[in-house]
Amino acid sequence: VMWFPMRTLYQTRTGPVPLAGGYLLLVAVILVCWLAGSNGLIRILTDNTILNYPVLLPLAPWRIITGFFYSLVMILVYYLILYYEEIREKTEKEAELRTMMAEAEIKALKAQLNPHFLFNTLNTMGSFMYTDPEKAGNMLIMLSRFLRYSLTHEEKQFVPLSRELDYISTYLELLRMRYGKKWNFSQKIDDACPKAQIPVMILQPLVENAVQYA
Repeated sequence: VMWFPMRTLYQTRTGPVPLAGGYLLLVAVILVCWLAGSNGLIRILTDNTILNYPVLLPLAPWRIITGFFYSLVMILVYYLILYYEEIREKTEKEAELRTMMAEAEIKALKAQLNPHFLFNTLNTMGSFMYTDPEKAGNMLIMLSRFLRYSLTHEEKQFVPLSRELDYISTYLELLRMRYGKKWNFSQKIDDACPKAQIPVMILQPLVENAVQYA
């Protein structure tokens, strides 16, 4: 009888004072129903000959105290069950979040290095080996620098903007060597910006999409 009213009061979340008042009202209603029902049952079972109201009346305070204690125990058990359910749900959500974060990290690591870009750069280097070996050597050095930054995982999650810009410049220089005069770029950066800390590899996907789609 108490379970559903307690759940309704808990789900409303109207504040501690209204919640406590609601529980007290619930306990009072339960006690009144308990006393009235038990008195009527006792009178029926005893045929109103052994026990009557003058006999039951002195016992009423103890019965009220006992009923109030049982009600508090019920409320405590209810909140213990709720606490257990919330802990279990929180644990499940945290496990799900960790799984999602791990999957996102794997996808991010895969997205850091576009295989098409790597293959195209290697093919360009292969053709330059016969026509312009010096240019092929420079591309190899820049590609090595590009891959080193892409595949090196540091404990730091943030790097200075200047370091990220060096990485982007290497990436764009490789594109310029591939496309020749068809491709050019410039950058305008405020003097205070290079010292700013930004997440690692956050600019490369933006630049790559700009190059690929814009």
